[in-house]
Amino acid sequence: MAYPAGAEGGVVCKNCALQIAKPLRCGICKAASYCSSTCQKEDWQFHKRVCRKAEPKQEAKPVQDETAQKEELDKLMADMGGEHSEQVKQMMAGMMGMGEGKKEEVKAPDPPCQNCSEPCRKTLRCGTCKSVTYCSAQCQKDDWRFHKRLCKKPEKPAAASEPVATSEPVAAPPSEQKQGSPKRPKEANESINVANEDVGTWYSHRNWKPEEPHKDFIPSKLEGTKEGAEPSAGSAWNAAGTWEEKNMMPWWEKKLQDFAGLSDGEVLTVEKVDGIKGDASIVHVRGQPKFLCDMSFDLHFSGLQRCKACLRSPPGSRCSNCMRILGQISVSEVACDTGALPSLNVKAGQPPGPDHVKKANKDDCKAAADAYLMPAVKDKLDSLIIEYKALVPDAPKWASQLPPREGNV
Repeated sequence: MAYPAGAEGGVVCKNCALQIAKPLRCGICKAASYCSSTCQKEDWQFHKRVCRKAEPKQEAKPVQDETAQKEELDKLMADMGGEHSEQVKQMMAGMMGMGEGKKEEVKAPDPPCQNCSEPCRKTLRCGTCKSVTYCSAQCQKDDWRFHKRLCKKPEKPAAASEPVATSEPVAAPPSEQKQGSPKRPKEANESINVANEDVGTWYSHRNWKPEEPHKDFIPSKLEGTKEGAEPSAGSAWNAAGTWEEKNMMPWWEKKLQDFAGLSDGEVLTVEKVDGIKGDASIVHVRGQPKFLCDMSFDLHFSGLQRCKACLRSPPGSRCSNCMRILGQISVSEVACDTGALPSLNVKAGQPPGPDHVKKANKDDCKAAADAYLMPAVKDKLDSLIIEYKALVPDAPKWASQLPPREGNV
């Protein structure tokens, strides 16, 4: 398989099409050349279609010396005897491959097809690079997806010398002046542009500068509301009250810490609050505030439920029959706008203390939490929701938000 050579007769890389001084040949077909092993690896996915082992060259038969052939011909003619015509002698010389016979011209082998690697009986070349041959138009179409990576127009040889541009006009040679067309006549209103001519100020747009100097933007502080003015639904920049959203999660995180120390006064007490997650915001839509809230948090509680004997004893007395309680209340789905009740789930823990004392199991912990602590938690949560909704007063409703009149029903 033949591959295109460089512009100066050198070999070009089959992958990157760069001219190379020391080509690396494919180890199988010995025909494809590469500039590096990296290019050979990149081109293998295309080259493997046509890569075949090179066929061994047939050794040419040794050609006898022309003098020896002539002596052999004379000997044969003498053995045959008689006079033989010149025609028979020339025929015998041609059969023996001597110079007197007519030598057959050696025909060059047909170039191989780039796609199927078969000899091209009718050679078709690529119309762009003029270097790749095909046996048919179908083979050219099949090989185009591989050949288009390297197909380029052959570069034209650079001119020996290029004219140097000068500011002064150069006179044409006399031969061109005689054979050339006559000069175009100059019109009456036509002017000639001269270098360094003053063109006025119309071409100085690139040098334009603003009259006022550039000033950096500094935001100005908005004035506060006047005393005695009615509170608006939105902030100063949203006086119309069409839409405004304020994040209230920091307010809830601070208020939920008030649950720490909550107690029923007898048995259970909330030790700490953690796991606060969710979103809370106040949104003004068409002047009306909407209190959005979706949160969850955990309340860790502990306590001591005294036995009947200790209840009759002085306050603070306890024994091994008194039940130690440790647990957690997971509060979730806290919503302010829907009025739905939050979800309260009790999880029992392992109370501290020696093994001989009584400790509450899962059922005992849930029963004590429902009886003593749950009512206090619900009352505290309801009071926080009321306080949360009182942060923004109700704004007057728009006409489209009012209920319909009796006559318009």
